[in-house]
Amino acid sequence: SVLLETAIPIALWAAPNAGAGLALLFHVLIIFVPPPNNAAGFSVSALRWLFFFLEPDALRAVLRRGAATLFSPAVLAGTAASAAIVAAAWKAATHEYFFDTAVVCYAVAFVPLLCAAARGGTTSQPRQQQRTRRGSSSSSSCAVILAVVVAILYGFAAEVFLFDHMSPNMFSNQRFHGSSNHLLAPTGLAFRHGDPLLASVVRVDAVEPPAALSDLAPAEVTAAFPERVRHLLKATGHSGRQFHPVLARVIGPQAVAGKLPDDRDAAFTVPALEFRRMLQHLSDAPHQPNTTRTTTTVVWFAVLDGVEGDEAWRRESLASAAVLVVSTSLGADNVTTVAETACTPTTTSSLACDIALAPPPPRGLAKVLAYLALPIIRDESWTEVHCYGP
Repeated sequence: SVLLETAIPIALWAAPNAGAGLALLFHVLIIFVPPPNNAAGFSVSALRWLFFFLEPDALRAVLRRGAATLFSPAVLAGTAASAAIVAAAWKAATHEYFFDTAVVCYAVAFVPLLCAAARGGTTSQPRQQQRTRRGSSSSSSCAVILAVVVAILYGFAAEVFLFDHMSPNMFSNQRFHGSSNHLLAPTGLAFRHGDPLLASVVRVDAVEPPAALSDLAPAEVTAAFPERVRHLLKATGHSGRQFHPVLARVIGPQAVAGKLPDDRDAAFTVPALEFRRMLQHLSDAPHQPNTTRTTTTVVWFAVLDGVEGDEAWRRESLASAAVLVVSTSLGADNVTTVAETACTPTTTSSLACDIALAPPPPRGLAKVLAYLALPIIRDESWTEVHCYGP
């Protein structure tokens, strides 16, 4: 996979049509990966950039030719193949928790783009002349430079200093709070020396009822795995449990399968900023039909000592702890409001309650800085952060 992902940008630079075709085929492998991975949204996002690499008239020529020869054998064969791809995508997108529309969207766009990549350019001027003319435009050069700078800032600088929930974190299992496990660079530096109400590391030990937060964090998806998959994971030294907070964030808590009935609820850690956002989620969450109009959620949590440490520190450290009780009520207009919030410290330090009772983070800041929960399985002593994410 790493070799193929490295080959794609090289091919896009050296031979754009071949690179686009290679990228299209690679993302087919991604969209057909079974749930709960569901990274097809990433493939659809990557798909749109391929238009910048294909020759300008290639896709238009493919679509026009298809319209002109609608009933030719080639078009009928292509239509049958397209229908088969879309049908397979529809099946891959459907499971008991939600329907992944991104899979079908990718399948619909796949065939014409692949044909355009295979067809190549149709312009009358030689390719070298086109490149020379494009290269002579200073505005185009500035745009390219700007795009490269933005990509570098997004892919590297932002990851080192601020962000967590973003594309560079996919499949990496990185720690963006409570120290860094990156092999080459630190991560989350801006939150190492910030305001304690934002940068402190909070461990949520238990929630009652568990579903009030568990579908959002740590967002366990083990129940979606067949027994043979869990057995294979355990055979390789894995716990057999998997967490996917990205799925909960992007698609929604309704897509999270949950834990197995006999497993204990996992604890998790998040920065204080993210914890305050989660408490806002309690008041925004819709009530279930045929339930009481008042719901009470109890959260047992602790603020860790310091802002950096290993996995033992995440499991055991404690500088301040409290019990938070949040009661929400459903008004006549079906709007959920917080009826009462009470925080009781269980240590001499009141920092835990200061964080819990602080107002929600500013909307702009909360939109930009979204941090994923790092799970903690109580029955095991991991020396590395447990697997989470796709």
